Amino acid sequence: MAGIAGVISLIPDMNKESDLYKTACLLAGESSFGEIADIHAIRGGANNRVYRVENGNRKAFLKVYFTHPSDPRNRLDAEFSFIRFVWDNGVRTIPEPLACDREKGIALYEWIEGRPLMPQEMTEAHVQQALEFFTSLNEFKNKAHHIDSASEACFSLAEHIGVVDKRIERLLCVKGQSEADFAAARFVKAELGPAWDKTRESVIKEMQREGWVVNAILPLSDRRLSPSDFGFHNALLTDGGAMKFIDFEYAGWDDPAKTVCDFFCQPQVPVPLSFFDMSVEAVLATVVEKDRHRRRISALFPVYQFKWCCIVMNDFLTAGSERRRFADNNMDWEKRKMEQLSKAVDMLKNIRITLS
Repeated sequence: MAGIAGVISLIPDMNKESDLYKTACLLAGESSFGEIADIHAIRGGANNRVYRVENGNRKAFLKVYFTHPSDPRNRLDAEFSFIRFVWDNGVRTIPEPLACDREKGIALYEWIEGRPLMPQEMTEAHVQQALEFFTSLNEFKNKAHHIDSASEACFSLAEHIGVVDKRIERLLCVKGQSEADFAAARFVKAELGPAWDKTRESVIKEMQREGWVVNAILPLSDRRLSPSDFGFHNALLTDGGAMKFIDFEYAGWDDPAKTVCDFFCQPQVPVPLSFFDMSVEAVLATVVEKDRHRRRISALFPVYQFKWCCIVMNDFLTAGSERRRFADNNMDWEKRKMEQLSKAVDMLKNIRITLS
């Protein structure tokens, strides 16, 4: 599982006397991988430390999960359990889970030879593969009672809105420690926050016109298994043209409307809106009252545009910045923050265009 949608850069071999190397050897021994010959650190992981494990011509992917007091989610357990369940039910468009040490927060997965899909080369066939993957997850959803809710799962309209409210509130608390921090604080206070307040009011009015109860809970029958952070930023294109899907730290039960909105609003590998209708139809294929769900997706779309605008600014938050530093402590963080802020500014401009 080359679980990094970016350029892979190998770093010199790991110290074979380290605890991590010894743990990796134990995991390899527990699985079908066998004895380890080499381990190379990989630069490029966004949230975790990642390594390529080698045994002759065979490779595996070692992942050391980030933990932080302000982020209580068990990332390893969520991902490994989800992948194990999906793999055991016959889905092969994911990496095989090999072994894990839950106490140490380390897991070993199949290595997937592939590369990120470039936005300009995306075709209907690629989108269709992603939709078929989502469909395959839900063919055995009736056996998934042990799977938890997805990260930031939303089961009412109020919860969808509340997620963005909380993200805006956290960003309003950014403390100025550098030029990038001061610029981000100004942007959130003067532009992002007021724009969200206006959009929030508009969305709520639309929901009221539809006669929806914003606190009404989505029935269990309408919920779906979701990768949650669903998009081509978490996929690899193999030489044969097949898409493989990776990174399931946030996966679980969720509102299908959130799946659609995330799929189109994630900015790293944007999915053209020309594929919107076919995606909606695929995700809603087995729900009742399809028209009601279509209208919910339409109403929630701007909410998720703002959510992703907030997400790209995670580096300005304590947990977000520490997570990035954990994954790669050699990065120029001031430069990265300015780049992320620039992305957020551009995203807000695009939101205003689509809302006008």
